[in-house]
Amino acid sequence: NLAWAWCAVPALGDFDPVFGGHLILWDLSLVIRFPPGATILLPSALLTHSNVAVREGEEHDSVVHFHQERPYNF
Repeated sequence: NLAWAWCAVPALGDFDPVFGGHLILWDLSLVIRFPPGATILLPSALLTHSNVAVREGEEHDSVVHFHQERPYNF
C-alpha cells in the first residue's frame, strides 16, 4: 500500500447511517457518518480505519481501492 497515494473507500449496502456504518479514523480520533453510496478518499496506508457495525437485518459492505507499492519500486 503506497503511503502517498489516495485510496477510494465507498460505503455499500442497505443500512440506516444514523445507527451504524460510521467510518472510524482511529489515528485522527474521528467517527464520521458514512451513508450508503458515499465515497471518501484517504491515504489508507497511513490511517487506520474501520466501520461501526450496523443493526441486525441491515447490510453494510465497503471496498478499499488501494495502490500496491511494488509496481512503483523500480
